[in-house]
Amino acid sequence: GQTTTTKRMLGRHKFSKLATDGTHHDEPIDDYILGDMVTVEPLPQFEFGSDHEYWDILPAWEKRRPPTMRTINKFEIGRYPVTFEEYDQYCLENALKPPDSERWGRGRRPVINITWLQATEFCNWLSAKKGLAPAFQLGKLFYEQDGRTVFVDPGNKKITQKILSKIEGFRLPTEVEWEFAAKGGRYSQGYKYIGSSDADRVSWYKDNTSFCTEEVGKKESNELGIYDMAGNVFEYCLEGTNFYRNLRGGGWSSRSESMRASYSNGCRYDESHSYVGFRVAKSV
Repeated sequence: GQTTTTKRMLGRHKFSKLATDGTHHDEPIDDYILGDMVTVEPLPQFEFGSDHEYWDILPAWEKRRPPTMRTINKFEIGRYPVTFEEYDQYCLENALKPPDSERWGRGRRPVINITWLQATEFCNWLSAKKGLAPAFQLGKLFYEQDGRTVFVDPGNKKITQKILSKIEGFRLPTEVEWEFAAKGGRYSQGYKYIGSSDADRVSWYKDNTSFCTEEVGKKESNELGIYDMAGNVFEYCLEGTNFYRNLRGGGWSSRSESMRASYSNGCRYDESHSYVGFRVAKSV
């Protein structure tokens, strides 16, 4: 029979405490983020794109992307979005100015006000801490093949499964990976929203926030035990078109319709917003 995944809350996980003097308490920050990944097992194929059952109410721009059948490889994705706690540690170690929190708080809230390019640099930092080859160089994927360096621009080239298999380090999830994980992977229950048919159980959005971000892990997870894929912050995906990169998941100011796994938006790779963050992924 089908395995069911127990939904877990954040309370049992420890976080590193970044003090003003640069010292830390509890577990090291890299043990948290690097050790808290969810392995996503693939299916032979799955339906990617706009939902058939909501076709009549979808805006015209979403209907330009009719559902298609896709395949993916096994991969890992972060259980939570990257938090200020983790990103501030990265800034501390690299003498970078931390991003603005809008005075909403830092700590376990998802990091905001960073660009897609800055997110890729964070991924490289995580890769170095784990002893993995970096995935990005100046916003392009790169890997070694036959004694030469191959560069792939996520804004101008289709990111195939073959390309992803050559990338060792941490990166951003592709739209296909993100949507498959959001739908619960092979354990999907076919919910209306990500992880539930009741948006309030799994997401922070327009109807239940004080128009700001909230700490990660406070809502229920989806079928794979992944938190905050619906609401709180939009999340950068790996690819896009030209200067734009795709966003998924909806944010704290979004309507409930944006909590659907197939909902997609976008922004420039050099822009930052108070409603956009990211989570990491890695090929297996």
